[in-house]
Amino acid sequence: MHPFLIIFRFPRGILALLFSLALFLALVGCQRTLVDGVSQAPSEALQERPILVAVLPFQTRDSSGELRRFSLGLTSLTRSYLLGFSRIQVVDPLGIHLRVHEKADIERVRQLGAQFALTGELSVDDGRFEITVELRDLLRNRSAKSEDIIAPASAMGTLPYDIVMRMDELALEMELRRDSNPWILRRERDLADRRFKPSIDAFRDYSQGAYREQFSASQAIHYYNRALTIEPYFKEARDKIFRLQNLKHSQSAVGFRSATGQALALMRRNQLDPMVVALTYQDFGRKSMAHSRALASRWLEESNRWLYLEGRYRSSYYADNQNTIGSVYIYQTKVGEAYTRFQSAYQLQREMGMENSLSALESHMNLACANAAQGNHPRALQHLAAARRLAETLKPGEAIEAVLSYNEGVMYYIRGIYPKAIQHSREARRHLIAADMANSPLHLAVLLNINASLLHQHRYDDALQISDAIAVRARSIGETQYPPYRYALHNSAFALQKLGRTLESAQARRLTKSGYGPGRPLYETFLSIHEIPEGSALFNTSSEEHQVASYTGAFNMHYHRQSVRSRTYPGRQDDTNILLRDIVYPRKRDPGLQYLREHWLSGVTDLEGAGILFIDVGPGLANVLYPAVTTRSIARDFRKMDVIALDLPEQVELFQYQVPAYKKKELLSHANLRIVGADGRESLTRVFSESHRWPVPNRGPVKLSGRPVAIRMANSIDIYLKWYEMEDVLQQLAEELKDSPLLLFFNRSILLKKAGSTIYEVVGYVSIRGFHHNLELLDRGGEPPYTLIDNSSLDFLD
Repeated sequence: MHPFLIIFRFPRGILALLFSLALFLALVGCQRTLVDGVSQAPSEALQERPILVAVLPFQTRDSSGELRRFSLGLTSLTRSYLLGFSRIQVVDPLGIHLRVHEKADIERVRQLGAQFALTGELSVDDGRFEITVELRDLLRNRSAKSEDIIAPASAMGTLPYDIVMRMDELALEMELRRDSNPWILRRERDLADRRFKPSIDAFRDYSQGAYREQFSASQAIHYYNRALTIEPYFKEARDKIFRLQNLKHSQSAVGFRSATGQALALMRRNQLDPMVVALTYQDFGRKSMAHSRALASRWLEESNRWLYLEGRYRSSYYADNQNTIGSVYIYQTKVGEAYTRFQSAYQLQREMGMENSLSALESHMNLACANAAQGNHPRALQHLAAARRLAETLKPGEAIEAVLSYNEGVMYYIRGIYPKAIQHSREARRHLIAADMANSPLHLAVLLNINASLLHQHRYDDALQISDAIAVRARSIGETQYPPYRYALHNSAFALQKLGRTLESAQARRLTKSGYGPGRPLYETFLSIHEIPEGSALFNTSSEEHQVASYTGAFNMHYHRQSVRSRTYPGRQDDTNILLRDIVYPRKRDPGLQYLREHWLSGVTDLEGAGILFIDVGPGLANVLYPAVTTRSIARDFRKMDVIALDLPEQVELFQYQVPAYKKKELLSHANLRIVGADGRESLTRVFSESHRWPVPNRGPVKLSGRPVAIRMANSIDIYLKWYEMEDVLQQLAEELKDSPLLLFFNRSILLKKAGSTIYEVVGYVSIRGFHHNLELLDRGGEPPYTLIDNSSLDFLD
């Protein structure tokens, strides 16, 4: 008998047993692969994993402004092309985290989980552009460059396609893929080749928009619209317009309905990329976390829906959404649902080989929070330790460290270990201040948990000091609707009640406008990495920017008669005098004043203001009763300070011919006061270089930069200009006075720009005095002349 036929002589039960054993062994092998993740995955499985690529801004070899703009346009279009390839996932697909600093950008995208970085060099020679494409393997620290792509200006719109094709070729050259397993499938390659490619004129405007997007959304929209006018089928320009137009209203339910409806209409006409829509919703959801978590959840669920429809439900984008939605649920005490979302995100990240990324750190931190909320503290500490180890490896920055310390403080708070809760919350606060993110809702949450922990320890006086610090900061940055501010008012009422100050307690409780009840202190629960504030070209946090922007565009000067345009009265802006006097007087002790002495005075110690330049914008020079009376009071109180009244040329002319002679003589009796005719939007460098603008003889321009400068914009261009116009003014000021410390009195807000920086920070506010636009009142409404933010170390808690 043939040996092969012997098998048929085995009893049927033994055959079944052997088959079951083989199946069991196969299942065990599969299970081991699933549990162990990357370390046990076969090479074939690794080949099928998504490729995580970051597109870095292309470097330029010269300082040409247009070349830099073209570089940003190419980078943006290349990201858009890569979003259409199924195997490739773009890290930071909207370019939010990149700032055109190559070394910092590479480190940032590595932290975000990128395996590869696509970049290159762009130059121009005799009217022809040369692009060298470079692919960097961030895991093995090696790279390869392609041969130069040479193209005339007319072919700039075709270059993104050439760049991504060269990337695929470099991957093969570096043995990152097999010849039979390309990163870009043939069908996707053909679709990309047939994709619309813009003309040079449209590309130039698109690049200008990409550049302007760093500074002003409204200007960027203007240029993207110009590109779209030239090329109506330029979908990438419409993608940008859609995001920027809806960004301003993304934190409201009306904005959600408007954006989702607009997106559906545009996608039906094939005028909007669904992947861009999904990623835009993801960005809006993250930005909404600090204001409305319910709205953030709606954005993120909508983002997940479009990712699913696009077949990207097993992607890093989907995992990030799951993590953020879980953070919303844990805030809403839906701990079970949050844990499910966190586990889903963690499993997706393991399958994609992202165990050593910032996303994995976020997952470990979130799982630690969920376990702590469920009372599983040993498991929570394991995940927290894993997050800490990743933080040591990745060095993600002070802001991430602040969130880790904050959540660890919450873990100790809910366990009733209040000294540890205070310790970790103070550590989080130090990290936030080091990251220049102290003026944020996250800092309010940190302070609130210190406040609640002190109340549990019966340290009521210390808790009231923390409540005051929360109130000052929240009012300074316009975050009085944020829950920790209201919780702090409740906790103040709780502390005052315990101290026997019943009437004050009742008043504080009325201010909370809510029914929290007097029974216990309130605290803020676990927060996510997306609570970290986002900055802009002018401010470190969005809260500061929104507060400053809230003053602008209140009135239209063209509708006001002359008496209103030049309205002023004695004592209107005396709060400025009081603050300046306290700054230059060294014996006045206050943490906020000390901060301004250190970062604004820069060693100037003269009590009469020698070495300081003060510019008063729109002081009412043409007022026939009190010409520039607020500027005059500064010149009177600080006789050695260079004081300048800057008003519109027509107002200066009216001052010369309409104001009575004895009034002019009174004003000009102060030898340190000068007058200049200029629009507040003009370049100060140009104004100070043109002597014909200074009408008073022997009182021409003075030194502008290299010394402390104070500028007051109160009841002038601060209320007449729109915010997009004011952005340009502030940006221009910051660049022209980059080497000088600048103290800016902008409406009621007090802003500081440090020497060597172009970023403003809110340091406090002045009282309501002088801002009653229809009444000449000197009432401060019970407020002090000024209030400064305290960033000191809270040593009184030790």
